[in-house]
Amino acid sequence: MRKKAILTILVLAAFCSVLSAETVDVNHFLLMPTASGTSGYIDNPAAYVLADKQFTLGLHMDTYIFKFNYGFLDFMEAGTVVNFGQISDMVDHYKTTETVQGFWNSFVNFCDAISESTNFDFKCRALKEEEYFVSLAVGVKKFPLSMFERSPWGNFALYSVASKKISDMSFSMGVEKTLGHDYTGFVADVSKVVADTVLLVGEYDEDRFNVGVKMSLNYNVDVEFYIRNISNVFQREEIGDFLQSYFVFGISYLQ
Repeated sequence: MRKKAILTILVLAAFCSVLSAETVDVNHFLLMPTASGTSGYIDNPAAYVLADKQFTLGLHMDTYIFKFNYGFLDFMEAGTVVNFGQISDMVDHYKTTETVQGFWNSFVNFCDAISESTNFDFKCRALKEEEYFVSLAVGVKKFPLSMFERSPWGNFALYSVASKKISDMSFSMGVEKTLGHDYTGFVADVSKVVADTVLLVGEYDEDRFNVGVKMSLNYNVDVEFYIRNISNVFQREEIGDFLQSYFVFGISYLQ
C-alpha cells in the first residue's frame, strides 16, 4: 500500500510539472537511458549518442536498476548498469545458504553479487542524421562484469540500429544478436511528442510489444512509465502481479 501511495504522488507531481515545462524535441527524449541501459526508447536503443562530456543518470524501479551513460567525441557513448535489486537478492541468498559468514566471506559474497549484477554498454554513431538521411549506430549492451570470471554470455548482445526524425516523430529499426541465446531478432520503435512535453512510445523488442510514456519535467529531468509485453498484461488478474511483472517506473537526468 505504501509503494502504491508513493507512486501515486510521483505521478501527480509529474503531471503538474509537465504543465509548466517547455516544448521538448523528440530526439532530446531519446538521449535519456532506456530501462535496459543505453540511450533510446523503452528497452531498444536509438541511433543517437550523447554529446562530448555529456552524461545521463537513470533509475528504473522494476528491480531498482541504476544507469550511467557518458558521451565521447560527439559520436561515442559508454555506460554502466547496476541492478541493485539483484544484488540485494543475491546477498540475501548467501546469508541463508552459509551458516558461517564472517567478515571476509560476507565481503567476497558482496563483491560477487556486484560482479554478477553489473553490465556495460557501448554505442558508436556511424552516420549522422541529415535532412534526407538516417542516423546509424552500432553497439553492444549488457556486457557483464563477470564475463572474465565465469564467461557467461547471458543477455550480452550486439546490435545495429537506424533512426530518423520526421517532424515531432522518431522512427527506428534494427537488428540485435543475443550471444547467450544465439538468437538474432528484429527491433523497431515509433515515438511521437504530444502536448509539447510528453513522448508516446511503441516498441517491438525481438518477440514482444512494449508501450510507454516519457514526460519532461524540465530540460534535465524526465519521468517514464512503461508496460512491457503488453499482449500478456490482460492475463494478470491482480494489480500487484501486473506491477511486478510488467510495469516500469523510471526517472532520468541529463546534464
